[in-house]
Amino acid sequence: MATAINDSGQIVGEYALPCPPFPQTCSNGAFLDSGGVFSLLPAGFVPNGINNSGQIVGLMNSQMGVLDSHGVFFALSIPGAVAEEAFGINNRGDIADVYATSGFGLIMASFILLELSPRSTGQTHGLSG
Repeated sequence: MATAINDSGQIVGEYALPCPPFPQTCSNGAFLDSGGVFSLLPAGFVPNGINNSGQIVGLMNSQMGVLDSHGVFFALSIPGAVAEEAFGINNRGDIADVYATSGFGLIMASFILLELSPRSTGQTHGLSG
């Protein structure tokens, strides 16, 4: 299932491969389709947006918003958040994010990342940009 596309036609999304007996799922994951060349994204990553520079944002391991900048992952960290997910990125690098704090449910927020410092998420992939 495609989740986002940029002006260059790069598509990110998720897949699930069924196996008998149906409807059991044998494997699932995420992909980047760049001109018909499919690349698998790291396990646990759910891509939600891609900009024209090929930067991808999404969710890692069901709780951490991340930016994938050509194979280098940056954890998005909002003070006080117990879980967050990035839903989109524009061509300026503005990231739309939603996060939860303990006891208060979801709080919607958007922010601009002005300076990134890599934080190990334990995930990389071999895409070039």
